[in-house]
Amino acid sequence: MSVARSLGFVVLGAVVAGCTATAVDPEAVDEDDSYPGWISSSAGVATVTSITGASDSDGTEGDTEGSVGTDATDTSSGESTASSVPSTSSSSSSTTGSTSDESGFESEASGSSEGGVEGGSSGSGAGETEGDPCPAGALGCACLPSGQCDAGLGCRDGSCFDGCGDGSPDPGEACDDGNQIPNDGCTLACESPRCGDGIVQVWEACDDGNDIDTDNCTTSCRAPSCGDGSVQAGEECDDGNEVETDACLNSCVEASCGDGRLQVGVEGCDDGNRIQTDACLATCVSARCGDGIIRVGHEECDDANTSNDDACVGECVSAICGDGYTRAGAEACDDGNDDNSDACSNACRRSDCGDGITQADEDCDDGDQDDGDACLSTCIWASCGDGAVEIGVEDCDDGNEDDFDACPNDCRDPECGDGDREGLEQCEVDDVPQTCASLGFTSGELGCTSTCTFDLAGCGSCGNGILDGTEACDGEAGLTDCETLGYGGGLLACTVECTVDTSACSDCGNGVQDDGEVCDGEDFGGLTCELLEYIGGNLSCSEDCQAIDESACELPSIIDILL
Repeated sequence: MSVARSLGFVVLGAVVAGCTATAVDPEAVDEDDSYPGWISSSAGVATVTSITGASDSDGTEGDTEGSVGTDATDTSSGESTASSVPSTSSSSSSTTGSTSDESGFESEASGSSEGGVEGGSSGSGAGETEGDPCPAGALGCACLPSGQCDAGLGCRDGSCFDGCGDGSPDPGEACDDGNQIPNDGCTLACESPRCGDGIVQVWEACDDGNDIDTDNCTTSCRAPSCGDGSVQAGEECDDGNEVETDACLNSCVEASCGDGRLQVGVEGCDDGNRIQTDACLATCVSARCGDGIIRVGHEECDDANTSNDDACVGECVSAICGDGYTRAGAEACDDGNDDNSDACSNACRRSDCGDGITQADEDCDDGDQDDGDACLSTCIWASCGDGAVEIGVEDCDDGNEDDFDACPNDCRDPECGDGDREGLEQCEVDDVPQTCASLGFTSGELGCTSTCTFDLAGCGSCGNGILDGTEACDGEAGLTDCETLGYGGGLLACTVECTVDTSACSDCGNGVQDDGEVCDGEDFGGLTCELLEYIGGNLSCSEDCQAIDESACELPSIIDILL
């Protein structure tokens, strides 16, 4: 064990010409370690102290020589000509007494110091170091590529300097944790770590020491990732949000039609496919009737217009008769109903007589121009008197109401003997429309033959003195007497119509009071003498039955009158 370790602590420096000495606990130093050197200055004069544990080349423990070595110091000038420097220093000096340790540091001292450290030793020796005039990591030289310097030195602005790393923050240091760990919260340059200093701290994913936000380490010292707001290699965009409906998807791919994401304000739809016939077109526009693309299962057609008079109507339905739209060049009309009796047929043709469709203003329509059937070419039901003979129904039809011309009003040929006088028939048995007189005869009764012509045999010419026709008499011809005719008497006569005039004949004497008689025999019409205010007696009738004889009636006596 070294002498210094056995002391419990060693005074490493003393105040020499205003310099500050530092005491170090030797227990903190391993046998194989050496204390780093510190440079403390006052009034421009530097004093270097070094504590080493001297050992033989074979590693055996030896006494410490020159543990504190200084030149004789002129306190008035504050100069010191002796120093202890690492073996890697580019400077060389002659000293009296020297020791060396495994760290390569040399300690040289000569002379004495008036204000020397108690218990100090002196020695003399000479040493000289040759090599790189300013090796990397040495005091005042460039820092090592790792950003570190030799033990006890710090790295600042690329150069090694003394003071940083002593565990005590000095002026100009933001921190000093006394170690060589660059990423523990205090850098090797005794600066507070920051993103961009090139040192990866435990809370940083990376630190490439630049302010380029698009390389493999962002300016926030995070590994680049989609959504960090910086467009990295392999990313088309990065807007730093999780909004899937803007111009940049959450996968950092620029939004585009067909990506299956609806870009608000830009796309009407996006179903992620290029199918043109579904609800979303390949252009990311919502399918609609009139876009010129037939949507499967929803549209029958789509001609990209709003015209309703072509083969595809406005609702993208194939035009058909009855849809209410008149298709140009194909339909004459289309009233959108299935009423075949209105002005537009179910075949979308204008209603017309002869089209085979009975319209509201037609009685019938058999679709032909034949006037011999039940429906005339004028679309009126055939009827007797319409002037057209309906075959199988009518024998004739002269179109008038004259029942006695060649064609009767029932449009059937006349049939003599049927009791219906018609056509050219002059008469029927019970229908003789004329008289003998109307035919120029003076008497007689007109008859009808079996061929329905007038029978003139019963007509006569009254006044010619010849009994003919149906004459009862003509002049004296045909006259007998009243008695022959059952009268009681009188005189027959022949009228100008050749009928017998019996007005002069009488029934008087038949014992019955007849018309024109006052009495007849004992028939006085109910009269008696008593009814004539006689008291008795009998009435008598004159021979001509024209007078009642009261002479046989008894008058009352004076006594009867008085009584």
